[in-house]
Amino acid sequence: KNCMIAGATGIGGHLEITDNVTITGMTMVTKSITKPGIYSSGTGMFPNKEWKRLVARLRHLGELALKVKILETQAKSEALDE
Repeated sequence: KNCMIAGATGIGGHLEITDNVTITGMTMVTKSITKPGIYSSGTGMFPNKEWKRLVARLRHLGELALKVKILETQAKSEALDE
């Protein structure tokens, strides 16, 4: 109820989508959506092998950003100690 699904969206399998969801164009929905909100995905075309590597890295981007922040903080602290 009260969902908007934009063009060229792919919905795989037998999934459930909760109320008050917007799915933007070119989004690939691969699992049920249980929380209201706006969902997006989609990228330009890549050779398949490169695309698989990029998607795998994207899933770890938040963790990587946190590690970089910690390293930057440590580097600043060490620079102040010198």
